[in-house]
Amino acid sequence: ITAVVKRHQSEIRACYDSALQRNPGTRGKIVVAFDIQPDGIVSMTNVKESSVGDKALENCMLSRIRSWRFPSPEAPVVTQVTAYPFYLSPAQ
Repeated sequence: ITAVVKRHQSEIRACYDSALQRNPGTRGKIVVAFDIQPDGIVSMTNVKESSVGDKALENCMLSRIRSWRFPSPEAPVVTQVTAYPFYLSPAQ
């Protein structure tokens, strides 16, 4: 899971850069939950926690995550990622 997230880090960064243009002080942590179906498709995403307070940023991130594809697991089960944190600051 981490490898796929890292591979798509630039998409999260693009969402964050847009948020910085709207509000240069945007920073914080967004914790996302998502379900990965047996075929690797993300079927559900939601924000579990956010200290950022920017719904447009959160929605952008959720939209990107829904487009990601993960490797199919050995067993045909839904993988629930209950809390994946993204730490956002201008220096990253």
